[in-house]
Amino acid sequence: MVSEKVLITAALLVGFLLLSIVMGLLILGVKSRQGAPQGLLDSQLSVCSPAPNCVCSEFYRDASHFVAPLSITPLQTENVMSWSVQALVQMGAEVTLHDQHYLSAEFKSRLFGFVDDFELRLDSESGVLHFRSSSRVGYSDFGANSSRVRRFIQAWQQLAAIQSD
Repeated sequence: MVSEKVLITAALLVGFLLLSIVMGLLILGVKSRQGAPQGLLDSQLSVCSPAPNCVCSEFYRDASHFVAPLSITPLQTENVMSWSVQALVQMGAEVTLHDQHYLSAEFKSRLFGFVDDFELRLDSESGVLHFRSSSRVGYSDFGANSSRVRRFIQAWQQLAAIQSD
């Protein structure tokens, strides 16, 4: 039979462990809110770090982080960024910067306030819209950034279809 002291000690240890985990997540959430998007480097989106918490369409040779860019028709070029802003706002993002060729937005998690950056670069010459979606902190994102890009493409294509009619 387990003594009462052992049970109390075990309960205290479990409580301390859970409290430590929650505090660690809160600290990471605060840290992620203090960061900033990578931005453009030599007129391209930044390369993903080795961690599996980022996807980018600029660097097809980086297969573990690559997502395909979105093809844009010449008629869509004029509206690319306005449709992108609309799609991102519908998805719950806060657009922090945009011009004719670049856009950055932030997605924040509800529970701990983790910030993920979402960036777009319009390559008018090639007729594509490039993406970079990345977590600011942590290692794995469990596929969240890749999923976010897919959801963005669907939302963008729906807006383009509706507004092109």
